[in-house]
Amino acid sequence: MGKNTDIVELENSAVEEEDSNILKLTRTYSFEGEEIDELDFSGFDNITAKDMTEAADMLTRAGRVVVNPEMDVQYCLFIAHKATHRPLEFFNQLKARDVVRVKNKVRNSFFGGE
Repeated sequence: MGKNTDIVELENSAVEEEDSNILKLTRTYSFEGEEIDELDFSGFDNITAKDMTEAADMLTRAGRVVVNPEMDVQYCLFIAHKATHRPLEFFNQLKARDVVRVKNKVRNSFFGGE
């Protein structure tokens, strides 16, 4: 394969992953007897204003003032918890690289459909 073909395949796989509801984690995490190496965000379509308000209220209770909540890690992890039906405690154990990937997945889910 030529260099251009390789680039096109790489771009296509990035688009497929971006459009997918599945987020592959950089490692496998053990949580409550389960080995987890990916997260299914298909529940994001069911996120409601109530869920978003609960996430914002959580930040307020923590004494945090956030101008753009969709940019806040804690807010995005709460939304991910709602979308994936995984406990918040699971998200709290993620390593930094996976936290950023989850945050970006939530942000892209909010803004990607426009």
